[in-house]
Amino acid sequence: MTRVEIGFDSGVSSPVVKWTDVSEDFASLSYDRGKNKELDTIEAGECTFVLDNADGKYTPGRQSSPYVGKIKARVPIRAYTVLDGNLLHVKTANANTADMDQPRFNTGLIFTAANNRWCVPTFDQPALRDVFEFKPRLELGIPSPFYSGLPGDSDLVPVKAGDRLHVAGRVRNVGGSHGAQIGVEFFDHYFSDGKGNPEAVARSTTYDGASWATLTASLTAPADGWVVLSLRFTGEAVSDRLRVASLRLSSNEDVPLLPADAASGTYPEFRGFVDTWDATFDQDLSVVEIKAVDALAVFSRPVGTFYRENMDEFYRQTAATQGAVGAGWWWPCTGTEDDNTASPRTGSYPLKIARTAVAPTTGGFTSDKTFDFEDGTSGGFTVADEDPTRGAVLQLQELGKAAPPLGWRANQFADHAFETSFWFKGKRPPSGRTCLFHISDSHSNRLVGLWLNPNGSLTAEMEGYGISTDESISTNPNEVLNDDPILLGLAYRSDPATEVTSLTIITRRSRTSLGVNGFIPVIGNAVIQWGGRLNRYMSSDFMRGTMNHIQWSTGSYYGASDVSEESVLFSETGERDLLGRLLDWVEFPGSRMLDPSLSILASPSWEAGTDANGLMSEVAGDASGTFLVGAAGEASYHNRHRRLGNVGRWNLSEWANGLKFQLDSQYVYNDVTAERLSGLTRNRSDQASMNEYGRKSITIRRNVADPEEMRQAAGWFLHRYRESQPRCEQLVIDASAINGPNDVELVGLAHGVNVSDRIRLHSLPPTYPAPELSFFVEGLSKSISVDGSKLRYRTTLQVSDAFRSSAWILEDDETGRLDSESCTVIY
Repeated sequence: MTRVEIGFDSGVSSPVVKWTDVSEDFASLSYDRGKNKELDTIEAGECTFVLDNADGKYTPGRQSSPYVGKIKARVPIRAYTVLDGNLLHVKTANANTADMDQPRFNTGLIFTAANNRWCVPTFDQPALRDVFEFKPRLELGIPSPFYSGLPGDSDLVPVKAGDRLHVAGRVRNVGGSHGAQIGVEFFDHYFSDGKGNPEAVARSTTYDGASWATLTASLTAPADGWVVLSLRFTGEAVSDRLRVASLRLSSNEDVPLLPADAASGTYPEFRGFVDTWDATFDQDLSVVEIKAVDALAVFSRPVGTFYRENMDEFYRQTAATQGAVGAGWWWPCTGTEDDNTASPRTGSYPLKIARTAVAPTTGGFTSDKTFDFEDGTSGGFTVADEDPTRGAVLQLQELGKAAPPLGWRANQFADHAFETSFWFKGKRPPSGRTCLFHISDSHSNRLVGLWLNPNGSLTAEMEGYGISTDESISTNPNEVLNDDPILLGLAYRSDPATEVTSLTIITRRSRTSLGVNGFIPVIGNAVIQWGGRLNRYMSSDFMRGTMNHIQWSTGSYYGASDVSEESVLFSETGERDLLGRLLDWVEFPGSRMLDPSLSILASPSWEAGTDANGLMSEVAGDASGTFLVGAAGEASYHNRHRRLGNVGRWNLSEWANGLKFQLDSQYVYNDVTAERLSGLTRNRSDQASMNEYGRKSITIRRNVADPEEMRQAAGWFLHRYRESQPRCEQLVIDASAINGPNDVELVGLAHGVNVSDRIRLHSLPPTYPAPELSFFVEGLSKSISVDGSKLRYRTTLQVSDAFRSSAWILEDDETGRLDSESCTVIY
C-alpha cells in the first residue's frame, strides 16, 4: 500500500510536520533521485504526484475547498509504501536491511560512531545478519531508551486520536543480568533533537531470558500525534547485551503479529516540498499535478565565507542557549574610506572612528585584506602612518555616547568576564611600544590595555584604581611578525568573591595568563578603543597596520576568540563535521544520517555567496563520498567505504530481465591527478593502459590535509578506470509482477534500494559476460500508478559496474604485498 501525505499546516522550517493523508485521491507518482552517470554530480530529486480532483478540493484558489489558503508552494509532501502492515522503517524492522555503521535507532541524541557502537546489526545464526544487538547507553547513570528511527521527524509514525497501536518483537539476553522491555510511546509534540517527553507510554513485561521470546505492547492514541517504538534496559550494567529481531509497529490490527518476512516494513519513496500545483479540467473530471523537489533544492541558498558563517553560528547558538546573560558584538570592518563608523554584524553598537586633530585625512577603512580567503567585500581599518601620533582609533559607541557601563554590579553577569579579539596585520614599533587595545573611564583613567613591543612580544596591563598595584604580563618575543596576519586578543575574568582576576593575552601561538589581585570597579561610561589609545586630552598612541573582524563579548559570550581563530585556521576536522556545519548554516530542520568521517580536510575556502548545496557535494567529494537527500527527507552522507570493499547489499540469482552491455572507452582514465584548493597535486598513471588507449587524463578535487591520501585517492580512481570493461548502465524491476514466496529479496530491492547500494547478480546464463556481476546504484527512477484496484510499481536503476572494487584493508606490514591486478588497498 502506498500512502501520500501533505503537510498543509507546516512549512519548510517546521521541525515536525503535521501530515494530512490524501491517499484516497492518489492516482500516480514518478520521481528521480541520484544521478544518471557514475561521474555526474547528484542533482536535487524531483517527484510528480497526480491526485484525483473530481470534487475540486485541490484546486488552487477555490474558496469552498477544505484546504483553502493552504494550497501553496513549499508545503511538505511525501509518499511511502507499507508492506505487511508494518509502519516501522524497513531498516529498523529488519537487521538484514540495516546500515552497518548507522543503524536507524536513536537515544534522543546524535552520537558519533567512532567509539560508541551501542547498536550493531549482527549474526545470531551463521551467515545470516538477522538481529540488532544493543548495549546500554548511560545518561547520568540511567540507561537511555532506544527509539526506532532517526532523530528528528523523518521516521515518526503519525497517528489519529483513537488509533490502536501495537508493537511486537523477538528479544533475548546474551550478556549481563538485566532484562528489557519493548514499548510504544506517543507524542503530541516532538522536539527535533528527539528529547521530547512522551504523553502516553505502553510497555511489555520485562524479559531477561537467554532464549528467544516475543514481547508485545498496545496503546490507544489519546490525540492526534506521533508514535515510536522503544526499547529499554531495566538496569545499567555495561556487560548487558540485548538481541532484538522481527520488530513491528502496526495500527488498528486485532493482534500484534510478528513480521511475515524480511520485506516487512515501511519504504519511503519521496519527501520534499511542493514546487507547483497544476489543476487540469475535462468537463466534470479533474486532476491536479503536483511537482515537488527535495530539500537539496529548497535549502539551496548562498552562504557567506566559512569565517562569517562560523561566527554567526556562534553568536546565534549562544543567544539561543544562554539567553541574555552578557552580550556579544562583532564588527567585520567592511566600510569604505568615506565611512566614519563600522557597523556590527552581530550586536547593536557601531564602532566610530575617532581621530586626533593632526590625524591624516585619509585614515580609515582600507581594502587591505587581513587574510587571503576572505570575500571581496572584506577590508580592515588602517590606523597610523610612520608617525605614531598621527592616526585614529575605533571606539565603541552607544548612540553617540561612550560605551555601555563596564564593571560588575551584583548578579549582572554570571561569570564577570569580557573578551576582545581582532585580526591584525602591521608593523612592530621601531622603539617604545604601540597600543592595540585600551579601556579607560570617561576621565581617561587607565584600566586595561594591550601593547605591541619592538621585539614582537605583547604586554597586557591592569592599571589605575580598582587594584592595589599596577599589574602587567608579557608574552615571549616574536608573537607578532611584521605584515603577518595574526589573531590577537585580551580576556578578563574576575571573581568578586575573592577579588582575584585572570588576565590572558590571546594569540594564535599561545595563551599567557596573569593572576591579578583586584578587579575593575563599576564604570558608568567606559571608553573602549581598538587601534590605539586616544584620551580626552588628545594625547595619543596608535598602532601601524590594519585591523578587522573585531569582536567584544561579555558574560556567556566569552570564548568568541576561539571560534574566530578556528574559523581561519580550521583544518583538523572530518568531512562529516563540516557537512554538519553547512546544514546548520542553511538551518536544515530535518533528520540527518551522516556516515563517520574518513578524511581530515584541508582548510575550507569559498567565496561569499557560494551555493550551499554545491559546497556540500564538494565537501563529500573531497573525501570520495556522496551527499544527497534520502527518500525520507533526511540529509545523507555516504562515505567512501560504502563502495570501497562493500560486500554487497542485494544478492539476487537467476535475473530474468534483459541486460544491455556496452563496451567502449568512455570511462577509461589512465592519468589521474588529485588536486586540492591550494594547488598541491598528486598523480598516478598506468603506462600499459596509455599504450593501449592513449593518454586519457582527468583531474579530481580532493581537498584533504594529507598529501598521501591525495595519492591514494588518485590510485583508487586509476585502479577503477584504467581499463575498458563491458558496461551495463540500467536495471529495470517491475515489482507488480513479483508475488512468489521466493521473491522477498527482489521485493526489497524494488522498494528499498538506495543510491550507493551494491547489487550482486549471480547464477547468470552462460551467454552473459560473467556468471556473476556486481553494480553500484548511482541513481533511481520510480513510477507508481493506480490500475483499477491494484498498484503498479516500476523501478529503474542507473548503475555502474563494480568491477575492480574488490579491496583489502591492510592491518599491518605482515599482511604482504597485494596483487595489484585484482585488488587495491582501501584508503
